[in-house]
Amino acid sequence: MQCFVYALYVIRRKSMISLQNIHNNFVPVRLEFLSPVHIGSGEMLSPLEYQIFEEQSGQYIVYTIDFDGWINSLTPDEAKAVASKFSLSNQTQIWEYLRNTIDRNVFIKTKSKTNEEIHQKYKVRLKGTNKSENELAPALRNAYTSAIVIPGSSIKGAIRTAIIDYRYKEELKQVYRMGTTYGKESWNYEAELEHLFGDIKENAFKQLKVSDFELLPDESEFVQAVQYAKNNPEERLMNPVCEVAPIWAKPKYGKIYLGSFTAHEYAKKPLKDWTFENLCKVCNQFYLKRFNAEYEKFYKLPHFVQARNFIDGIRNKVQTENALLLRIGHYSHVECVTVENAAPKTRPNPKTKKPMPFGTTRTLADGKYPFGWVLLHKCSAEDAELGKMQEEQARQEIIANLQARKALFLTAKNTEYEAKQKLLSEQRKQEEEQARKAREEALRLQKEQEQKEAEKLARKQAEQAQKEAEEQRLASLSPEERLVELVLLKKAGKEEVLKVYERIDNLDNKIQIAEAIRAFWQKEKIWSGKLKENQKIRVDKIMAILRAK
Repeated sequence: MQCFVYALYVIRRKSMISLQNIHNNFVPVRLEFLSPVHIGSGEMLSPLEYQIFEEQSGQYIVYTIDFDGWINSLTPDEAKAVASKFSLSNQTQIWEYLRNTIDRNVFIKTKSKTNEEIHQKYKVRLKGTNKSENELAPALRNAYTSAIVIPGSSIKGAIRTAIIDYRYKEELKQVYRMGTTYGKESWNYEAELEHLFGDIKENAFKQLKVSDFELLPDESEFVQAVQYAKNNPEERLMNPVCEVAPIWAKPKYGKIYLGSFTAHEYAKKPLKDWTFENLCKVCNQFYLKRFNAEYEKFYKLPHFVQARNFIDGIRNKVQTENALLLRIGHYSHVECVTVENAAPKTRPNPKTKKPMPFGTTRTLADGKYPFGWVLLHKCSAEDAELGKMQEEQARQEIIANLQARKALFLTAKNTEYEAKQKLLSEQRKQEEEQARKAREEALRLQKEQEQKEAEKLARKQAEQAQKEAEEQRLASLSPEERLVELVLLKKAGKEEVLKVYERIDNLDNKIQIAEAIRAFWQKEKIWSGKLKENQKIRVDKIMAILRAK
């Protein structure tokens, strides 16, 4: 039992010592940007994925659009309108529609500074047919925070190049001699590297680890990458506008891990003195030599005057023994990624058949800043911890502000949408109520009309029945009785009235008949006035009958 307890103690003690050694091998560092650094994402931004605005402050800002967030915020009617717009419009019209529709303070992925020249070219090129001219090369970013990331692998690669160059000068002087046991030239180099540092799966550089360095979400800038020729001041090549970690970005904090080597691995150590201070020495020898050579070769020339002015401003900074001078990212140029006396192979000159020269151009940000120069300072653990904490606080504040703006926008939009829906609902209710009343009124009018039609039909049927009954009654009378009846009913004509007049003395109801005859003659206007003699006699007779009443 005592042996078992002692064994556990030994194991735990060794584990604590091992963890302590690992902790001690971490070196807190601070990354300082001496010039713009572009490490691309491998993709290009089309003109429909971003917008450039001149803000009230006078700054020019590139906004990349959060299409998913914008589309998800649309109401069904708005989504239909957008789909219709996209299907019927060309690219320029869609670009203008997006520019005027999407709120850039809410639906953005990234926000980067740029300059007036890029903004002006952007506006002009949008009216042209070659939309690829306005494609931008974005930087590598953290998908969650949308901040530019400087990968630790990029820094490790720059350190590795300097170490290989150092070892080459010390031990690899025969690597490129033809006819060695390694055979072809390229194989010699790879084989010697494997001999010195081990197989790729167990390479000694696995004991060098560098953390990523993340900028704040708004610490970025788009610049025009311009390639200048050394021997031709007029020759300039416009490379794509690219996004960089800018000079004005605050230093970023991280760690370097310098691992321990076992006795078996010791022979594969990249450097015998495996310390941060020796890394500074090796890296600075490599990069400072190239910094100065580039200055002499290019920046003393008249057409590189702007770059020379900038380089003059940082020359004192690079003369340091306490930090690693490195060149990282795109446009670092061939000299900074190639070990000494291992010139890259170039295609032969068609005339001389000799290899074409290399390193005859420089690419500058906005025509005045070399790309990729950084310093990696050693710092205290306390400073690194404080710096990381401040970075994270600033980062979370930026993210929180954006989320708050988006939440406020969506809340306002939802409130507006709900109010609109409520208004539409009330309008629909009013319309439905009006339609109901209209249907009821139409039904009432229909019933009223049907009732009138029914009453009219009933009257007509009653009249018809009355007429038929009257006709039957008249038909049952003698001709003389029927003739008198027609006169009384005022349905007789002149001849029929005259016939009744002639028989009036023999009739029982002569007074009633006389009144009917008088009414008929008055209607015919043969009762008074200037009358014929015969008619006057008739009128006098009827008047006599009526007076006798």
